[in-house]
Amino acid sequence: GSETFTDSLQVRLHSVDAQAQLYYSLDGSVPTRFHTKYAGPFWLHKTRRVRAIAVLADGRRSFPVEATYYQVEAGRNIRLASTYANQYAAGGDRALMDGLRGGPNFRTGRWQGFQEDLHAVLDLGKVKAVRRLSMGFLQDIGSWIWLPKEVEFAISQDGKSWQLAAHLLPEVPDDQDGGLTFDFVKEWPVAQQIRYVRVRATNYGQCPDWHLGAGGKTWVFADEILVE
Repeated sequence: GSETFTDSLQVRLHSVDAQAQLYYSLDGSVPTRFHTKYAGPFWLHKTRRVRAIAVLADGRRSFPVEATYYQVEAGRNIRLASTYANQYAAGGDRALMDGLRGGPNFRTGRWQGFQEDLHAVLDLGKVKAVRRLSMGFLQDIGSWIWLPKEVEFAISQDGKSWQLAAHLLPEVPDDQDGGLTFDFVKEWPVAQQIRYVRVRATNYGQCPDWHLGAGGKTWVFADEILVE
C-alpha cells in the first residue's frame, strides 16, 4: 500500500492474532526480532518505507507486509480543467502531484485516465527556483491508451502572465505496444523562477485504422507532474 502526507503521519500496526508480537523497520529492510518492537502508534515526519512482521509465541513469523508513505511538499495545489474517468481517478484531484508514480500496468490505481485533452495548472505555493519540469504518461495501445500527441509546458510567477516553456512530442512510435511509460521533460541550464506550471497534453484522438478498435476514442493516462 501507499499514502501521502504533508507534515506528519501516524501509523498503527495490528495483527489478526492479538498475542503476536509485531516488529517493524522504517528503512525498507526485512524486519526481524532484533528490529523495533511495536508498542503503539508512531509518527512519520518524512518519506518512509515501513515493513512489519508478526511473531507468534512459538517463534513462527509472518511474511513481511509493507507500505510506503510519501511526504509531499505543503502549500502545493493543482487545478484540473479536464475531467478524469471515475474508474481511473488515481485517488482524486491531487493525484498528479501526490508523488506516486505509475508503472507499465494501468490497473495499479496510480494512473489518472482522461478521454479528452488534459489541461492542468500546478501551483507551487510560492515562487521557486526550478531547473526541470516533467510529466509522466503511459502507452498501452492494446487498451486504447496512447501517449499524448504533444505536451506543452507554460510557466508563470503570478498565474496571469504566462511564458511558453516547452512544446514536446513523444519519442515512442505510436504502434509500440506492451505497456510503457514515458516522461516529457523540459530542462534549463539556469534555474527559472516559477510558481505556476500549466500543462496541456493533447489526446491522441481516435484509434488508427490499423488498430482493432479503429475509430474508437483513445485514452490519456498521466501519473505525475514533477518539478525539480
